Amino acid sequence: MMKAVGTGKNDKPVAGAAAGTFAIFDAGPDGTDYAPFLNPKQHLSRVALHSDLDYLGVKNTMEATVSLPAGSFGLGAVSTYELGFHGQAGKPLLLCEFSANGGANWFTINGITYSVIGPLLVGTSFIIQADTTKVYLFVSRIGTSPAQTLDFRIHILSRNFGMDRPDNGKAFRSTPEYVEAGGGVFDTRRKYLQTPAPGQTPDIVHVSGATVQFAQGDEGGGTEIDAGFGSHSNNFNMPLAAGMSTSWPPYITQPPKIPLVFLQPGNLPARARFQTGSFKLSNAAGEPVLDTAQKLVSFVGEFRAEGIVVPSRAAVSGDLPHREVRYAQPMPAGADMIFGWLEMKTATVSINTNRPLDFSGALLMSALYNNVGTGLFVRAASMIYPRLNNGNIEIVEHYFNRAVAGTTNSPLPSYTFDVHMFVAARTGGLS
Repeated sequence: MMKAVGTGKNDKPVAGAAAGTFAIFDAGPDGTDYAPFLNPKQHLSRVALHSDLDYLGVKNTMEATVSLPAGSFGLGAVSTYELGFHGQAGKPLLLCEFSANGGANWFTINGITYSVIGPLLVGTSFIIQADTTKVYLFVSRIGTSPAQTLDFRIHILSRNFGMDRPDNGKAFRSTPEYVEAGGGVFDTRRKYLQTPAPGQTPDIVHVSGATVQFAQGDEGGGTEIDAGFGSHSNNFNMPLAAGMSTSWPPYITQPPKIPLVFLQPGNLPARARFQTGSFKLSNAAGEPVLDTAQKLVSFVGEFRAEGIVVPSRAAVSGDLPHREVRYAQPMPAGADMIFGWLEMKTATVSINTNRPLDFSGALLMSALYNNVGTGLFVRAASMIYPRLNNGNIEIVEHYFNRAVAGTTNSPLPSYTFDVHMFVAARTGGLS
């Protein structure tokens, strides 16, 4: 039985309920089970809406276009483009999409994302970063690359890097114009991510978790290792040499791709109604603002960690990829999405410091190359990525540093970073 319950200052229908809590939940066959109301994170499958959950809201969206010229680029050819002012206080968390050369397909930007891949070590990669005033595009180009036009949608989220969840003191408030809950974290004047209704075209396909894999190769007389870069929807690979070995299994599997839609903001007089156990809101144009019959994306676990250090790695003869868990923390059951942001604190890698970037996917932090014959090969790399594993969210380093005869075998540099991580669940879908 679906039930809507709210608690005022002097109105607590259930022992142990915090004053000001509001929820719509499955109260069991006889309508008397208040466990999802009292402890929503332990009963996510039975919660349609709860003021304690931290719903993923978009405050505003900015668009930008960048034109990259054609040319030939060597290692270390990087550029930074200013995409515009984000208009928020602090360093906002971002959710970004891009489309290349006027294409109809849009892809989420998770960590380092590739827009052009060639048959050898040739490609255009980019990441999105923000500081306290602007949003930036960081571009790395290697090899001969064609001219490209990149269109971006940058969604400014209602949370800032390294800052606590905001609280305006209103646990739940409903007016003819809007509904807000959870101290203002849920506010129908913002856009929210929700699963599509049957037959509805998704606005965005989110990919969370590792999107890069290392596999052992046999080029250069067995002295090198290839890295394959998995892309979001078309799942192409980036071979770093001709004759890439395919006989070894990947070290990281492709994460799930989750289709989502953006609800419309309800900043116009809204209509609210209960219907067959669900709660629906629409704005004056009749556009959906909230429908608990579909699943909403909500943050259900969060942590911040500062000063995570990855040590330097010396070259080792015959070295193979290693994995090291750098940080781990338990998260609620039912979480199946990762939203993360990382801020570099050292300048030893080719990522701008003190500007958070999306860390929902993998980041290739440093790599060392050398020539074997006419080919350019990776001989060392350090990559970090988040993952959900056995009830924990983990930050994992995946690295190798293989010594090669006849070349300078430099160590992989150490680096330090801060993170602000969330795990999310799709809650609701009840009626």
